[in-house]
Amino acid sequence: MNTLKFLRRVLPTEGLYCRFTISANGLAKRNKFYGTLEELETAVLESDQQGQTTFFSISSFQEDTRRTKTNVHKTRVLTLDVDCGPTKAYPNWKEGLKVLLKFVTDMKLPKPMIVGSGNGLHVYWVLD
Repeated sequence: MNTLKFLRRVLPTEGLYCRFTISANGLAKRNKFYGTLEELETAVLESDQQGQTTFFSISSFQEDTRRTKTNVHKTRVLTLDVDCGPTKAYPNWKEGLKVLLKFVTDMKLPKPMIVGSGNGLHVYWVLD
């Protein structure tokens, strides 16, 4: 799945979208807002290519001022972050995935979208 298709799947269709970046040296941290998913996609890919750690907000926002809960316009997903690694509960993503799949089965949850997040997993349940 390409970036734009993914963003269209997990983000609301209305509001402003936010990209958060951390510079390659870790010093500069910045939010930037975009009016369309296409603009967000371009910005995310460009900052990633520049070596910045890049995130997107899972909600859309009312104003291009702050990435806060009081500014949230809409949210379309429920998410879960499964951290994995030598100092975490799950030593690697494969062990984290086993536990996640057992949890989904035991709780009778719908199948989520699962994305590798480096050492761990980002899990998305898209809402109607």
